[in-house]
Amino acid sequence: MRLSLRELINDVSKTSEHVAASAEELMASAEHTTSAANQVATAIQEVASGSEIQGSNTIESANAVSQLAIESNEWWKPLML
Repeated sequence: MRLSLRELINDVSKTSEHVAASAEELMASAEHTTSAANQVATAIQEVASGSEIQGSNTIESANAVSQLAIESNEWWKPLML
């Protein structure tokens, strides 16, 4: 089947339009993926920050409890003097 020059130009034009539309969809998809990746990265950073803060608070709480335990176990020492 032979195509006329006009038909060939029309086919190339339609293919170009299809490629352009596909490229736009790919760009939109890439932007969406980048946005989602940024959201995940932000969430991970927030969790990591929260873990550091929580870990620090846990250590401080453990130290305070430890200190109270030491003090409560030593209340009787002055009585021994």
